[in-house]
Amino acid sequence: MAFRPHALDRERATLALGSTPLGHGTSGVITRLEGGEKLLYKEYAPRAGRVNGTALADLVESGHRDPELRSRCSWPMARVVDGDQVTGFLMRETAGGFHRTVGAELDLATRHDFAVQAAELVLHLHGKGWIVGNLSIHKILWRHGEIFLVGCDGLRRHGAEPVVRPTGISSVHDPWQPPTGPDFDTDRYRLALLIGRTLSGDPTVRPGEPLFLDPGFPDRVSSAVSEMFARAGGPRGGRPAASEWLQSLSGRKRIAVPRPLLGGVRAGVLSDSVPEDPESENLVFVTRDPEDSEPEIFEFEILDVEEFEILDVEEDEYAVVVEPVAEQSPDLSVPAESLGRRVIDSPVYAEQRELAPRTPVDDVTVAFLVTHVADGNGRASVADLARLLGEEPSRMVMLLRSVRGLLNVEQTEVITLKDNDRTVVLNVPLLEEQFLEEDEP
Repeated sequence: MAFRPHALDRERATLALGSTPLGHGTSGVITRLEGGEKLLYKEYAPRAGRVNGTALADLVESGHRDPELRSRCSWPMARVVDGDQVTGFLMRETAGGFHRTVGAELDLATRHDFAVQAAELVLHLHGKGWIVGNLSIHKILWRHGEIFLVGCDGLRRHGAEPVVRPTGISSVHDPWQPPTGPDFDTDRYRLALLIGRTLSGDPTVRPGEPLFLDPGFPDRVSSAVSEMFARAGGPRGGRPAASEWLQSLSGRKRIAVPRPLLGGVRAGVLSDSVPEDPESENLVFVTRDPEDSEPEIFEFEILDVEEFEILDVEEDEYAVVVEPVAEQSPDLSVPAESLGRRVIDSPVYAEQRELAPRTPVDDVTVAFLVTHVADGNGRASVADLARLLGEEPSRMVMLLRSVRGLLNVEQTEVITLKDNDRTVVLNVPLLEEQFLEEDEP
């Protein structure tokens, strides 16, 4: 892979490095910069192998676009280069007061807060398309009300190569990890392991094994967490996502309700025929529409679905308040200077659009897809794109074929589908050559 300079690159020869390294890892050495910059330099060791400079540049750019990554992670802030070789990167020095482990010696509230924040961070990273990879309790520092993820150069885009290839097998290795390496499902396994070990205080328990939580945790939390932990030990594809862990850690359950309840908040009161356990499998609710004086009676089961969420449970009165989870349209906006926006604003694209006016994909979607895939080093999972667009995977393939018809000028392979239509690959240099060469000075 040819070396491509980046605007934020720092020459190694210009760094004022401390005389004593702060630590040696499996892939490199960390040294503090002198001069008050409060930055650390990680230099990759020869045993780390080839450094993927493009993947590291993607990490750097993402950190500068996302303040949350910079505040909660030791995110790479700049590549360090020696001529045309990437030797390492700079990252912000961790603030004082952080601890390295969370164990059984801590109070229940601290362990619960740590688990919630870990799930929130994984949810944010997955939402941005990042796979954590080696997620473990040893990679997360903590202090009261705050966590900090280290080793962030190990993250990679879904469908893209990492900065350096990991070596060895981690103690939190997913036994069902695919040969292609960690993915979102692997992260879900490791998040379950992290949460289970944190809450139980058992450093050896694994998903699928019995989980024994301290009786000081609320019964609803213990029950929901144990259920999630058992699911995480099952086959790939069924492991709880970070959003489900947040729901379980709150002690709430989701319920399926009849369609007549769609459209507003309703208060339901359990009928006299229902057992005194408000968590029984089947519940009968007398519901009243705020705009309708006549009550309606419905029977339904407690299920783990997205349509409605319990907001409050008043056990003494057996009252449950439910609210529909609003369906949000995906945000497909991209900056005016983004690659996708520049492509659809180009004269060449206008000509392509005239040749295929009835294609089912609109320009906003094209701009979003081009920008997103380009930001992922030219590769993206079709399933991930379907999730971002709120589309079914089968329809996503159809949309991508329409995009291919718009961008593959004169049969050039600007954008292709690989791996039996599971991965989309974008040739960014060729795309720029076909659509943007007239923009060059």
